[in-house]
Amino acid sequence: GMAARFDGRYEDLGKQIADKLRESRISNLTDSVIVLQGRIEKGANKSLEDLKLIVDKQSIFSDIALQIFGDHKNIWHPATFFSGVTGASIIKFYVSLDSNGEVSILPSKYMDAVFH
Repeated sequence: GMAARFDGRYEDLGKQIADKLRESRISNLTDSVIVLQGRIEKGANKSLEDLKLIVDKQSIFSDIALQIFGDHKNIWHPATFFSGVTGASIIKFYVSLDSNGEVSILPSKYMDAVFH
């Protein structure tokens, strides 16, 4: 089967978050890591539901990340079992912000890869 996944590039989501942070003109960005979690219903071409911050405290960074991940134009695919049937899926994202404003996203399926 296949794990739940984004129908796009995580690099693009990271760039959208970084751009929104720059637009908000925050002057003192600090290194930060948050973990978001969302649910994808079975079927195809779905948006994330029940999106929430599960690690770290609410901040402008987490608010913008939740907004970008939850945008209904972003399409997600639920996990597909070997039989070809899809199932509701929970997916987590490790989102890091470094002090120069760069955002990296590490979805739970790709713990050994880094996206910038």
